[in-house]
Amino acid sequence: RRKYREALRRARLAYQAALRKAARERARQLARLKRLRAERDRKLRELERKRRVAPGEECRDPRLRQYFHCSTGHLPLPPPK
Repeated sequence: RRKYREALRRARLAYQAALRKAARERARQLARLKRLRAERDRKLRELERKRRVAPGEECRDPRLRQYFHCSTGHLPLPPPK
């Protein structure tokens, strides 16, 4: 009976250590994911800022303005097909 209790105690300690290790790993992965998402968002904002242009000649005609959606301030693109 004493051997069983000792084995059970060791198993519980090992299980608790594994849980702590898994929690540390999960926290590390979440921090990495948060950092990568922030970097991606920063790059997307930079890309959007670079795409921003003043409306050009094509946005002066009302029909073309409606076709190209010139109110966004981005490069004029035709609507998706």
